[in-house]
Amino acid sequence: MDRRTFNKMLALGGMEVGSLSLANPAAASPVPSPAELSKWPSQTYRRFSIDVHVPDWDPQLLGGFDAAAYVGNIARAGFQSMVQYTNSHVGLCLWRTQVGHMHANMKGRDFFGEVVEECRRRGVRPLAYFSVVFDNWNFEHHPDWRILSADGNNPRLASRYGVVCPNSPYRDYVLACVREIVGNYDLDGMFFDMTFWPEVCYCPHCAERFWREQNAELPRIVAFRNRIIHGYDSVDDATVWGVIEKHLPPLVGQAENLLKASGEVV
Repeated sequence: MDRRTFNKMLALGGMEVGSLSLANPAAASPVPSPAELSKWPSQTYRRFSIDVHVPDWDPQLLGGFDAAAYVGNIARAGFQSMVQYTNSHVGLCLWRTQVGHMHANMKGRDFFGEVVEECRRRGVRPLAYFSVVFDNWNFEHHPDWRILSADGNNPRLASRYGVVCPNSPYRDYVLACVREIVGNYDLDGMFFDMTFWPEVCYCPHCAERFWREQNAELPRIVAFRNRIIHGYDSVDDATVWGVIEKHLPPLVGQAENLLKASGEVV
């Protein structure tokens, strides 16, 4: 497929989504046969995602969510895959979990699971979205997980979303959530959003790890004037090439095996 054809398909898909009514799931396209399903990921060009950063302070927020209508519109528009939120920066879980805190308006339902089921029924490849670090619920309920500035405060207290530190027990929480998601749902992939520290963190967990690895206090001046920064010059090449030579080949091999198992040409 050339770029011109791809752009035409994408434009038609966008026009179709804009013209469809969410109240008409019965008009969904027939379920495609396995032979008609696009190969993932090499022939899956038309991909769909929508932000679901939705809190639960009002019963109407996601209270009337209709997975059949939602996925039906996406399928009729011709999209081949979609990324569905399992959580968001709000921090509430949209799947039925025993690890995290579920969105109050689910009321026993499984929003994420319903969408995955509808995707499989309509021939749309489902992928999971998972937000890390930006997590309001854990920021509010686990103060010891918060990212802290050098003065011990958290500048995010006055912002839209709270941020938590991956060096805290939050890391174990995320791993437990991911194990639960990939173990309970039939997915074609997973996307992790916000995989970075938005600022230098001085929380106790970072301080302890820095002392253990550098035998020093966390620097208060983060600039090239700091001798620890210049220390990276001596390990940079070894670290980079170590990853390329030792870790990348096994990863490539695993990816090739997965593609072969799925029928893709390697």
